Amino acid sequence: MALDPLTVGFVALAGYGLYSRSRHGRRMRRTKPPEPPKLEPIPKTPLVIAPDCSSWEMPETWIIQTAQPRFYRKLLDAHAAAGGELDEAQRRGLLDPVTLTYDVLAGEVGSCPVPFVSRDDGTKWTFRDLQSDIPQHEDYYPHPAILGLYDTIFEAVEAALSVLEQTHDPAKALLFPL
Repeated sequence: MALDPLTVGFVALAGYGLYSRSRHGRRMRRTKPPEPPKLEPIPKTPLVIAPDCSSWEMPETWIIQTAQPRFYRKLLDAHAAAGGELDEAQRRGLLDPVTLTYDVLAGEVGSCPVPFVSRDDGTKWTFRDLQSDIPQHEDYYPHPAILGLYDTIFEAVEAALSVLEQTHDPAKALLFPL
């Protein structure tokens, strides 16, 4: 028994309709874009200084979270104030390593006195001028560990400023390259 062409065409279209309805006729649901993962803030890591100012510990996270951003901000401020000219910033004293050291450690020494002395004659002694060996001298500072901390940061600042002089890029001037 032969099927006429009209019947074959009808069966083909009906079959296609069933097929297309079963697989492709369903509406696609729009999915919501995935939410970014919720990042938990990392608590600020402090610089660890003994209550009696006899020792200190500098965690790497403190360097990354506190010291480097402060230093970088100061470099950017000096760069902007000098119109982008490194020589001008140095000439104006904006890149003084002692000042930058105090800026990096601002508020970090806790109850320990900051190693800075203003004398009666108007002169000022910084941690570079103080010593902790001879108590009878007027340049005596009673906490050698704190002087060591300031000196450690000072050396890092000097090294970073050297990199800045070579590269002229504040982003490459790292206090403690990891």
